[in-house]
Amino acid sequence: MHRFDASLLPPRRSIKDIKVNAKGQKVFQDKHGRWHDATTGRFARGPAVPNTPKSSAAEGVDFKQLPPELVQKVGDFVPTSASLLALSGADKSNRFEALPLAHLVTALVKMLMVLTASMGFGAMLQIPLPELTQGATATLTAAALIMQMKRLTKRLFVLENAGGNWGKWKPHVWLLYLLNGSAAIILGDATFAAITDEAAYVAMPEAQRQWVLLSTERTIIRQQTGQPFPLVNQFGMIVSWTNIFYRYLPVVLESATALFGTEAFDTANPATLLQPPRSPFSCDDVYRTYTCLMAQQLIMWAVSRHTGLNRIRTWLSTKHPVSSAARRAHELVMGRAANLTDDTNGMGVEHVFDTAQGGGLTRRRYLVLKGGEGIMVILLVSYTGGYSEVAVFTTETGSLTHTRTAVLRTLGPQFGDRVWQEDSESDI
Repeated sequence: MHRFDASLLPPRRSIKDIKVNAKGQKVFQDKHGRWHDATTGRFARGPAVPNTPKSSAAEGVDFKQLPPELVQKVGDFVPTSASLLALSGADKSNRFEALPLAHLVTALVKMLMVLTASMGFGAMLQIPLPELTQGATATLTAAALIMQMKRLTKRLFVLENAGGNWGKWKPHVWLLYLLNGSAAIILGDATFAAITDEAAYVAMPEAQRQWVLLSTERTIIRQQTGQPFPLVNQFGMIVSWTNIFYRYLPVVLESATALFGTEAFDTANPATLLQPPRSPFSCDDVYRTYTCLMAQQLIMWAVSRHTGLNRIRTWLSTKHPVSSAARRAHELVMGRAANLTDDTNGMGVEHVFDTAQGGGLTRRRYLVLKGGEGIMVILLVSYTGGYSEVAVFTTETGSLTHTRTAVLRTLGPQFGDRVWQEDSESDI
C-alpha cells in the first residue's frame, strides 16, 4: 500500500498550490514534481491544461460577411442551430450565426461525410472534399472559407435533393467500378459543377437525378484507339451495341406502358426509351425503368471491355412451348419482377432489369443474383417468338462454385444444371 510521506509536501503549501485535475480531484505537486490527491495524499493525475485557442484571421470572420445566397443555403442545411452546434461543440444556447466561419465549414464537412456514407456504396464510391478543405481551416482567409462553403453547400444541395433510395444503383456502381479498372468511382468537382440549373435538376425523376451524379465523369475507352470518351454528354449516352460510338438520348415516360403488363409504374424510376438524335439507326427498345436501361448498357460495356465480368455459359432453345426447360425460361422472362425479388421464394434474385423490343416481340431480362462476397453473378434470360436464351455472367474465376450455386438456386436444380452444362435444344 502506498504510504504518504509528509516530507514530500512543499514547505509553504497554500491554497494557490492546490490545482484541479481532469477528474475534478484537488491535487498538489511534491518537490520531485509528482502530483498527489490533496485529501488522501495518493498519487494522482496532474491538473488539466486548458486548451489554448489558435489565433486565426478566420476565427474573427462574422457570419454576416457571407453573400446572401450562401446565407440562405446554410440556413437550408441548418434550419435550427442544434445539429450544427452539436457538431461544432459550441454552446447550444447560441445561434449558428454567431459561430466563426471555420466552425461552420467543419460542420458542413461532417454533414457531407454523413450523406456520403448514407448512400451505402462503401469504398466503391467516394466524394472528396473540396480541395481547400484538406488543410486546417484555422489558417484560411475569409475569402477561402467562403469559397469552401459555396462548394460544400453545392454538394450538400445536390446530394440531399438526389433522393434517398440509392439501393437500386448498387449493381450499377459495381459495374462502373469494374469499368474504372476496379478503382473507386469519384464524384468530384466536375460532377457538381455540371449541375448548373438546380430547379431543372430537382424537377427530374429521382433515378435520373441520381444517374446524373453517377455518370457525369465516367468514360468509355474506344478499343481501336485507346481514347476515352464521355459515357454521357449533352447529346446522350454511348450505347454498347454499336461498333461506332453513336449516342442515344434516354427519354423518360410519364405513364405506364402496356409492354410490361401489370408492373407498377414508378414515378421516381419511370419507364424509359432510347431516342437516337445523332445516329442513323432507329431504336424501339423500351425499358421498364430508368435503372433498367442503365444496367443493361453497363453490363454489356463491362463484358465487352474485359473488366472481369465474363460470359461463361450460354443455353439456347427453339422448343417453346413444347419443352419444359423452354417454358421455364419463358416464365422467368415474362413473370412479374417483384415476384422474382421476393426474399421468401428462395431464388436469390436481388435486382431485375427488363427491356422490350419490337412492340414486345423480344423480351430481355437481366437478373442480378446473390453470388457471394465480392462476386457478381448475372443471368440474362431472353425470348423472341419461340426462341429462348439463357446466359450466365460472373466475376468469379477458378472453380466457379459460388456462381454455379447461385444459378441452380435461381433456375432450379434440373433446369439450372442444363444451363450449366450448356445442354441446348433445337428443332433443327
